Amino acid sequence: MAELPDSFVTARRNSSRSRCSPRSSAVERERSRHTRTANQEPIGNTTVAITAMVTTKKAIMKVTTRVAAAVRPATVSLIATALFAILLVLVLTAWSPLMTADIAVLNGLHAHALKHPAFVATMKTISNAGSAPVYTVLFTGITAWLLYRRRFRQATFVAVAEIGGGLLNSLLKFLVHRPRPLVLDPVAQASGLSFPSGHAQSAAVAATVLLVVFAGELNRAGRFASYYLAVLAVGFVGFSRVALSVHYVSDVLAGFCAGIAWATCVLILTDRAWAGR
Repeated sequence: MAELPDSFVTARRNSSRSRCSPRSSAVERERSRHTRTANQEPIGNTTVAITAMVTTKKAIMKVTTRVAAAVRPATVSLIATALFAILLVLVLTAWSPLMTADIAVLNGLHAHALKHPAFVATMKTISNAGSAPVYTVLFTGITAWLLYRRRFRQATFVAVAEIGGGLLNSLLKFLVHRPRPLVLDPVAQASGLSFPSGHAQSAAVAATVLLVVFAGELNRAGRFASYYLAVLAVGFVGFSRVALSVHYVSDVLAGFCAGIAWATCVLILTDRAWAGR
């Protein structure tokens, strides 16, 4: 059989390559696309996660702001007063589950405090930060600043809420006449009666007053942060009083309720008094 010329063989090979090249190119393009997608997936996933976190945070802030705006002082005052009344009845009747819980928490924290001096020092620092001398200096300055700014309604609200809150606490303690807890090897000393906690009530009044006066000056993020900082600050002050074994848990909870009820009541009355002018 005669051999084919070399030129013919070369032409056939080139023709075959040209026919196969579109398919090969398609395969290469698909492989390249998958490679790019695989390389971009971590970045894409991270971007989606960050976007979801930011969206969630904005949603939480928006809901919190709307709830805070929707809650009326009268409603808050009514709820706080009702909760205080319930605690008062339970304490006066020495309701067994509450008394058991009070003593169990008190003894547990006292045992922990005896073994950890640093814990005691921290609790004393927090407790002292929420004491009457600190509030006197702070709110005297705020009242003077409000008067200077001619914000007389808010100045009246601050003065009445702070001064009246102390008088109310003394009256409630006298009427209930609950003795303070007694423990062996006390880590702190406190005089007077126990129910409701003066520190807890003062902290609640102070937080409410500060939010009413200054929260409106902040943007949405600032208000969101201030609400949570207020809750944390008030909570730590109340916790420190139980940790130092100078109050029961029910004393602290009643102090929170009394403080919020009093401050919101003063706010309502102040607003009505100025609205009539």
